Amino acid sequence: MEDPFVQQQEALLRRITNSAERLAEVVEEVNGELQHAEASYARIEKAHAVWKLYETKMQKPGAGGKPGVP
Repeated sequence: MEDPFVQQQEALLRRITNSAERLAEVVEEVNGELQHAEASYARIEKAHAVWKLYETKMQKPGAGGKPGVP
């Protein structure tokens, strides 16, 4: 007859192993989502830079006193 404590420890080790495997899967999923978010953030930063450049050029007075007109 097997020791009940050994059975209990084996069951606990199985649960820990399964939890660790699931955690690894979730971490991989999160990393993938973060990569997508970083790509989106880079596009937003680029659009922001373009908009700020446009805004800066529009605020400089040009000939005739009209903003942005050369």
